[in-house]
Amino acid sequence: MTKSKNVREAFKRIPSLDEILKSIDLKSLPLHLLKTKIKESLEEIRLEISNNNIPDDIHSYTMKKIL
Repeated sequence: MTKSKNVREAFKRIPSLDEILKSIDLKSLPLHLLKTKIKESLEEIRLEISNNNIPDDIHSYTMKKIL
């Protein structure tokens, strides 16, 4: 596979913001703050992937990094 194809496939495996929010106790933090922090983390993960640093299990890596 080419690098660009690997990166595209990896991007598809990143959990969505909604999926991440479902796994968090939303009563503990203001939602707008939580969404902002998650979006920042997702952007960092996308940058890592675009630099061809693709974890084996993207879903687990993302959840561990955010939670």
